[in-house]
Amino acid sequence: MNWRCNIYVCDNRICGAQEEANQLAAMILQSEEAEHYRNCFKRLQQDEEAQQIIAHFKK
Repeated sequence: MNWRCNIYVCDNRICGAQEEANQLAAMILQSEEAEHYRNCFKRLQQDEEAQQIIAHFKK
């Protein structure tokens, strides 16, 4: 899964996302793949290009 998808999945943590993103994130974080997504999110936080996009969404 690429980081763009992870921004959508995690954007309840990033910028107070829309409700459906929050629901999607909640489902995924309860799933067997939760650790994978958490790890991806940690990598996202260290990715310069991702940081620029996150900053854009926070405006």
